[in-house]
Amino acid sequence: MPPTWSYDATALAANPFMQVRYLIGDTNTLEQQMWDEEIIFALTQFGGTRRTAAECANALSAKYAREADLVGGGLQSRDSQISLAYDKLSKRLHASADGLVAPWCGSISVADKASNFGADIVQPAFFTNRLRNPGVNDPTGPVTEP
Repeated sequence: MPPTWSYDATALAANPFMQVRYLIGDTNTLEQQMWDEEIIFALTQFGGTRRTAAECANALSAKYAREADLVGGGLQSRDSQISLAYDKLSKRLHASADGLVAPWCGSISVADKASNFGADIVQPAFFTNRLRNPGVNDPTGPVTEP
């Protein structure tokens, strides 16, 4: 069975496959870049549409990086420039797929600490006075752990 190529702009809102094709700019029927089967495979491997589109753009960058630039008779094919453009697109899509990540500092408020420390919390392996030298401050007293 030969590979297929399809694009339907009316299906963009609900179809992740069409969204990936849109994000990588492969919407011109006269300049088909990736087969449907390649995009479907990428969707099964990477999940989300932006991450999949980033990986597809990366694959297209690699594809054009293998091609030589041709110059002759007034016609020029600059595949290295196409490769660089897909590489930049891949990086932008990866950045937008990763989204915003904010750090979280747990237990800095009293309420947060109260809600996070219960009976099931692992007790720390260190204690105050753990490294105290016995007999230095009180030569007659026993060493006690809190």
